[in-house]
Amino acid sequence: PEALIARLEAASTLTTSLDLTSEQVDAVRQLPGASAVNYEDERLTLQTTRPIDTLVALQQLAIGAGQPIRDINIRQPNLEDVFISLTGHAIRD
Repeated sequence: PEALIARLEAASTLTTSLDLTSEQVDAVRQLPGASAVNYEDERLTLQTTRPIDTLVALQQLAIGAGQPIRDINIRQPNLEDVFISLTGHAIRD
């Protein structure tokens, strides 16, 4: 399973609750490995190819802004992502 997931070369998804200004959101787009940044209603979601580096840099940004990170979740690619990539369809119950 690990080899299939690695072959996919998919990004991890990082989500967190954080109060950011538009300038700070622009700074998030420049974090290491970050791509596909979405910020809405104090909810930040981004794709990253370097989740640990992105998380460390995001924490430093939040500290510099005096804004606490209230929660955080990092979702790694999994076998369902591989299945969707290969078939174009989600797994049905």
